[in-house]
Amino acid sequence: MFDLGHALHELVTDWIVRRVADLSFAAVRRLVRRIPQHSRCTSGGVPMSYASEVVADSSGKWCGNALRFATHEEAAAYGRDLFMRWTAVREARVVESDDPVNYVWSRSTGRAKPIEVAS
Repeated sequence: MFDLGHALHELVTDWIVRRVADLSFAAVRRLVRRIPQHSRCTSGGVPMSYASEVVADSSGKWCGNALRFATHEEAAAYGRDLFMRWTAVREARVVESDDPVNYVWSRSTGRAKPIEVAS
């Protein structure tokens, strides 16, 4: 079933991420602080963030860390980076999370950068 709210959220978030991907860390922090707290939370079934998980052994257990990204694409890019750096990774996936966004993926450096979110 098509969820217009989710599709609109993805479109707007992707547009923002493409424009902030190459900004300085300080500029990204200033931008995030300007977003009202209520718009950084889950509403209408739209996830607050996305996380990467990997299977890194023969147990088949999915494991992740505390990095949370604004878009599925950012989390997928981070997951691909993990897949390339870790030799034992067998599978990778992106999952939705209710945790707040705390990292941004920089396309220019190919690395995740932490974001400080104002309270």
